[in-house]
Amino acid sequence: MEKRCKADYLVLSFPAQGHINPMLQFSKRLEHKGVKVTPITTRFYLQFHLV
Repeated sequence: MEKRCKADYLVLSFPAQGHINPMLQFSKRLEHKGVKVTPITTRFYLQFHLV
């Protein structure tokens, strides 16, 4: 009998304009396939883009 290990993934994008949306789209595709994904970003990116 084969045992399968279900993995969880962290997805980190380069903190620059134009990288967040493709990362989120990629994460959604993985989740659609049944993979648990946690997208993360850096505080550096957040301080400039959430003001």
